[in-house]
Amino acid sequence: MIGIIESYVKSLENNLKFIDNLFYGDIEISKEYLTFLMKERFCKLPLFCRIEKMSEHLCDKFGLSYGKNKKSFNKKIKDLLNIKMDFIKIYSDLFLSEEFSKSYGSNIVYKLNKKIINYEDALCFIYMKGLLNDFPYSNLIKQVVIDEAQDYNELQYIILSKIFIQASFTILGDVNQTINPYQKYDSLEVLESIFRDGFKYVELTKTYRSSSEIIEYTNNILNLKFVSAIRKPNNVPVKFRNNAKDLVKDINYLKNKYSSVAIITKNKQESLNLYNYLKGKLKDISLIEDSEAKFNKNLVVVPSYLSKGLEFDAVISYAPLENGYDKNEKCLFYVVCTRCQHELIIYSALK
Repeated sequence: MIGIIESYVKSLENNLKFIDNLFYGDIEISKEYLTFLMKERFCKLPLFCRIEKMSEHLCDKFGLSYGKNKKSFNKKIKDLLNIKMDFIKIYSDLFLSEEFSKSYGSNIVYKLNKKIINYEDALCFIYMKGLLNDFPYSNLIKQVVIDEAQDYNELQYIILSKIFIQASFTILGDVNQTINPYQKYDSLEVLESIFRDGFKYVELTKTYRSSSEIIEYTNNILNLKFVSAIRKPNNVPVKFRNNAKDLVKDINYLKNKYSSVAIITKNKQESLNLYNYLKGKLKDISLIEDSEAKFNKNLVVVPSYLSKGLEFDAVISYAPLENGYDKNEKCLFYVVCTRCQHELIIYSALK
């Protein structure tokens, strides 16, 4: 889509025309001269940003003050263009364009809601609008730090690089902890094409969180060879359970041994169901339902996608046998297991 949007915006520029000469009082400006200003004199600017510069140029050329005259030229130039600054329509027309049909085989009649932009449209819309009308960049920010880098796609990085054009970037992440099975980097080194100047890729291979027994197990989930543990072996193997009747017993065992324990489920509904079942049997248990929640870390139930970035002394990975982790969810299961520092118990692993 990145290439399609860029080609589409370029074709808009190539096909842009002025439908008539511009008349302002006694002044007449030919459409040929307007085209020259738009496509040659100010060609390095985003397409719709050129209108502002053209208006200033025309004011200077005819000895007129800015202010009202500049606003009038702005309006007249926009009215004479064969393309209107209606970004909703321009985006909808993208799906009817030759650029789109070349990749997807057919045109799609697509109407964007004028008040609500769908999540899946948001980035494409922002990028298209930025190419046409510039990005809201900031020269004041000198350093940008991005954590959980694997959760951002390439288009997000392109947009960020255009907003913070004077900043240096520090980007930190682990591609093995990707929780979206439909978006995965083989390596974050691919970002070099976006951050070319002074790009340096460093791979850290030691983990300070988990015991060597847990790391050995989690390495096998993704067939990793390079991740090694700093912690000494604690001689506590990863345990596996097939029967949910042992769950409360396991939780009480871990509670008496460690100060922080998490039961991590696959999804939100499973977390809610399990919490409602356990809260009558265990004291001081809490449920994490969103990423902003404050919680008691001593004993929590949390869905897998909200556990990323957290760590606990002990973890129980709990998934019903009929809803274990699929092969395309290996990274999500890897995230769950690597939340644990000392002792890991697994109820249903990969299918």
